[in-house]
Amino acid sequence: MKNNHRETITAFAINFGDTTIKEDFAYSDVHFGIEPGDTFQKSYSVSPPSVGSEIPTLYLLTVLLMNGGGDGNSKVSQEIRDERLGEKIQILRTLRILEKEGPYPKDLKMVKSNIAAALNTSESEMLISLSELQPALGSDRRLSDHLRNGLQVGREKMLRRFEVLEQLSDEDRQQGFVEFKDRSQKLVAKL
Repeated sequence: MKNNHRETITAFAINFGDTTIKEDFAYSDVHFGIEPGDTFQKSYSVSPPSVGSEIPTLYLLTVLLMNGGGDGNSKVSQEIRDERLGEKIQILRTLRILEKEGPYPKDLKMVKSNIAAALNTSESEMLISLSELQPALGSDRRLSDHLRNGLQVGREKMLRRFEVLEQLSDEDRQQGFVEFKDRSQKLVAKL
């Protein structure tokens, strides 16, 4: 995919046949997006067309741009934004706990327990977090399936990153904790 926009593409969705693929760079460690004029290449595994059938047409459904705008199907764009928001909520919750711990926690198991509890809050608490991040939407907003998916993905990523931290040697753990906190701050700042 080549970016012919003036802005960096931070996410896109394509469709062919019965398959829709979303690629979001917002929380990626590898790409921040597709810069203007650059090309992004990736192979996707899909079922081959049946014998005698035509190869399905590839459609670009939507793109999200770094400036917050987008182009294409607004429903698909909102789905991507909701998933991002769910991840952001979980990163913010983790970051709040990490920041309370100072440069290095005394009890890593307690920190992990606090993070796990924060990431598994009720829907009403999630709605409070959502209204803090997007006050213009009001308090009557419901959690979409895509936002719920983002919450789950964010929960899994944060717990997995903490587990990596736990696997470090005692000598490397403090530096790992600082890097985990720094990385979480950078991820929140992206969106």
